[in-house]
Amino acid sequence: MGRALALFIGLSSLGSAAEDAPPTIVATSPAPADEPHPWQVALYLDGYMLMGESGYLVPTVFADKGPIHLEARFNYEDFNTASAYFGWAFRWGDETNFVRLVPMFGGAVGNSFGIAPGVELEAQFWRFTYWFEGEYFFNFTDFTSSFFYTWSELQFRVVSWLNVGGSFQRMRLAQSERVLDLGPSIGVNVGGFALSFYFYGLWTPTRWGLLTLSLPFY
Repeated sequence: MGRALALFIGLSSLGSAAEDAPPTIVATSPAPADEPHPWQVALYLDGYMLMGESGYLVPTVFADKGPIHLEARFNYEDFNTASAYFGWAFRWGDETNFVRLVPMFGGAVGNSFGIAPGVELEAQFWRFTYWFEGEYFFNFTDFTSSFFYTWSELQFRVVSWLNVGGSFQRMRLAQSERVLDLGPSIGVNVGGFALSFYFYGLWTPTRWGLLTLSLPFY
């Protein structure tokens, strides 16, 4: 997770890889038994930028209907590489406190070609929200570039429209040898539209930022 928003620039992942920012899926009440579950669709635009370098946009589309979870990504596993995922969601809890687990399986084509089993986890308790996503990409184009990616973040809702927190990830960022990274984040949410900023490499010579815009379409 608009294409005219040129200010969102990003670096992708795997051998030049950057994971897109983890989505925040809004919990919704289950539909009555006599009504079909509506599709919930959202576009995420992730912009990664190494300070002093150019970057790339990483778009991701999410679609959910009941337990069905679909994702389509571009520039995620590698530059000029498209990927698609199918998952099945399991959820426990109520609207305020819950855990949502989504095992997934997908594949990628383009500069890199391969398959990727993965998982996403979302948990919410009081004002805290935790998100984790991970995948192992088996790169058939170059097996030595196969890699395990993770992204996790913990957010605290200060007020209804403002979140602060931090994230941790294991990734391969283009033009950088760093694999593990940790950084602070801040985000605003107005009318279902969310804008978040993440900053990494604070204590290293290579600093980079991530700007994420989520656009829900129901």
